[in-house]
Amino acid sequence: MVEKRKRVVLEFNQKLEIIKRLKKGETATNIAQIYGVGRTTMNDIKRDAEKIEQHVPLMQSNDGDVRSHKTKKPEKYEQLDNVMHQWFIQARSKGIPFSDPILMAKAIAMNIKLNGDPNFKASIG
Repeated sequence: MVEKRKRVVLEFNQKLEIIKRLKKGETATNIAQIYGVGRTTMNDIKRDAEKIEQHVPLMQSNDGDVRSHKTKKPEKYEQLDNVMHQWFIQARSKGIPFSDPILMAKAIAMNIKLNGDPNFKASIG
């Protein structure tokens, strides 16, 4: 039986930490093991390092901390993102299990409830 690898989604600040470690000379293999990601993810981070670092000023909150957002979402989905985050926190505290299809279905349903963008398509991540 082939074991399916758990999908790891790195937060923005984790990607910055990885870039710093790579610049200090740590091996990508070692860093990948620490963060539980594969070689492809490490290659993507290396390739996009300059873009990731350029987003630091955009991703800083009022208190100067880099937010943990994985990507910068368009403003038109900000309300949906906030509602989904609140729902996620509540559901997680109740021990409800999650999968990508469940989260995507919930996002579509919430978008409809909020009279959101009729062209909205939920995606993984």
